[in-house]
Amino acid sequence: MFSKNEKYLSYFYIILFLILSYKVESNTDIKIKILEYLNSMQNFSASFIQNDNETLSEGMVYIGEKRVRAEYLFPSKILIILDENKAMYYNYDLEEDEFFNPKKTNAWFFYDIFRNPIFFEDSFIEIKNNELILEKKGVDNQE
Repeated sequence: MFSKNEKYLSYFYIILFLILSYKVESNTDIKIKILEYLNSMQNFSASFIQNDNETLSEGMVYIGEKRVRAEYLFPSKILIILDENKAMYYNYDLEEDEFFNPKKTNAWFFYDIFRNPIFFEDSFIEIKNNELILEKKGVDNQE
């Protein structure tokens, strides 16, 4: 009697393992397709919402062949243009501009997101209600 139950239990574990491994494999396939699609795009734009647990910011990001342009629209109107070696920051409200090396600042993540082909490899990817959610957490080393 015990060996019969043990046999069914082992079948159950094998089936469960196959189902879970199929689910993991399908998520991996989805992730690969998404990464390939993002890397194949040469130009696109998107709106974004950024939350730093203190302020909610809204804006647009435009991706070109060599540059990334981020425009914050709320709460302050700010423009950031990045390429691999140089960047510009412009605050419309204060009429201030600044030129800097993007690799030494937090602005680099905009360039890295869209021009680094492996940026989202270790991220959380989910498809929910016909929306694609890409979530990657990071730490600001400057603060």
